[in-house]
Amino acid sequence: GATGGGGTSTTSTSTTSSTGGAGGGGTGGGGTGGMPPVLRQLSSGLNHNCLNVAGSTKCWGRGTDGQLNNGNSNAAMAVSLGVSNVTSIVAAGFFSCGAQQAGNAVCVGSDKNGQLGDGPPLGGASATPVAVKTLSTIQSMKGGYYHVCALLTDGKLHCWGSNGQGCLGKGMAGGSVPDPSTNPVALPGKVVDFALGQDLSCAILDGGSVYCWGWNHVGQLGIGNTMNPNETLPAKLTTLMPARKVTVGSFHACALPIGAKTAFCWGYNSNGQLGDQKTGVNSSSPVSVILLKS
Repeated sequence: GATGGGGTSTTSTSTTSSTGGAGGGGTGGGGTGGMPPVLRQLSSGLNHNCLNVAGSTKCWGRGTDGQLNNGNSNAAMAVSLGVSNVTSIVAAGFFSCGAQQAGNAVCVGSDKNGQLGDGPPLGGASATPVAVKTLSTIQSMKGGYYHVCALLTDGKLHCWGSNGQGCLGKGMAGGSVPDPSTNPVALPGKVVDFALGQDLSCAILDGGSVYCWGWNHVGQLGIGNTMNPNETLPAKLTTLMPARKVTVGSFHACALPIGAKTAFCWGYNSNGQLGDQKTGVNSSSPVSVILLKS
């Protein structure tokens, strides 16, 4: 499977509420009246971003693979993705996705590895949103470089797209899975949070345990060793205390343990991204981030 390079896709969710008053009386002078739109979620991909504005998706940045739904053009300001009633958005490698209130989802952009989820054949791209097959109870979605995972309302995680290094959790590495309806990732519990990176996936279960699968060449699975260059099924991080949040970069990951006063990170540390003051020293086990006093 493709492995990409030079960046990552991470998704962060934030809800911004506003108490600003109505503008200009609502009848003249440019006033619009009412409350400003609520900014519900922001997602950054390899070279583009998407914003959920009160259920409507706006994207900007690179659009040459159709990921902005604006005719394969780049955009230096936000343009509409053409998807409404959005509850979860994804800006990923060269594609974008949105889960909608009804539980379904659509994707747009590159389909080189089946990441649009509309089934075979693979290849090419779609400059307009296409429906993700079969899944109808999607709660949230996140994207890596060339793969996507969706959390369903029953707590199960379905993944599709590139299976580079086994990042789809199917028990084998390589190839692509364009059909999201295949068996969910074999995890021993309900998923409450998850994150994707470059051929890497991690999830937190309802009891707080953290599992990762996919590429492991620099210890990014956090399982204490790099004996296997990849793990094609979820592997538990046995040295990490129960966590409530997980994030994934290109070749490293971090988690927020429940009740902890700092974060823990593992994997590639070429630029000090593990935060343990040991730049250049990778760690295959979670290490605590050293926080500077404010």
